Amino acid sequence: MWFGMSKLDGHGRIASRLFRDVLGWIPGQRVDLSLTTDHILIAAAASAAPRPSDVAAVINGLGWLVIPAAIRRRAGIGSGDHLLLAADDDPNALHIYSPVVLTFALRQYSTYEGPR
Repeated sequence: MWFGMSKLDGHGRIASRLFRDVLGWIPGQRVDLSLTTDHILIAAAASAAPRPSDVAAVINGLGWLVIPAAIRRRAGIGSGDHLLLAADDDPNALHIYSPVVLTFALRQYSTYEGPR
């Protein structure tokens, strides 16, 4: 598992070297996006034709990935959010976590009780 951070721009785009260096995704690579209970899962498309249940996207010519607006809204992420990217080279998938999910996770596992 490889980790990185990316800031979502005003057009819903993210960029990361993880796309190319870990996952081998190059411009023109089609990917399928799905929303889980706590994050966005992106996987390399198995075929050129999208399945009816998938939301598809393409790594653009500059190596950016545009997350469709409907997925962004449902995931609760917006322009300027810093996202945790977790790349898993087996099975070649990218997991994207929002600031809300990260804050919740960190608070659950934190033992810091504040200043005394």
